[in-house]
Amino acid sequence: MPQSQLVSLQFYRVLGVTFLVLYAAGQLPGIFALPAGWGDVMVGSTALIVGARAARNENDQFVTLWNWLGISDLVIAIATGFLSAASRFQIFSLDAPNVLIGSFPLVMVPIFAVPLSIVLHLASLSKIWAVHRSVMKQAVSA
Repeated sequence: MPQSQLVSLQFYRVLGVTFLVLYAAGQLPGIFALPAGWGDVMVGSTALIVGARAARNENDQFVTLWNWLGISDLVIAIATGFLSAASRFQIFSLDAPNVLIGSFPLVMVPIFAVPLSIVLHLASLSKIWAVHRSVMKQAVSA
């Protein structure tokens, strides 16, 4: 799969605005919804721009940075979602636990969308690293 498609495919993450809407409705705690929602909106809304740059083979460093920002957003969302959900590990949002994230349809986010996003980010980074390894081998053999 071309790099541009691996990146652009993550446009679906703009659906993270759902977390912001549910927060505004008082149904999700802010400690989870705000960073997860805004992070997903930022990564999703920039996916097409970064994908277009990748299609023109422009600036692998920009694509690399975008991938690491996307992974960071997911790590923060997982951590705050887990630590604000009603469980023995809950340390955030004790007065209003994050119960919706364990209910359908939102449970599809941690079960399906987060692993898919991580795989897409890692595949994108893997392509960049493969190109760099190839360039380094050519430089050494020359």
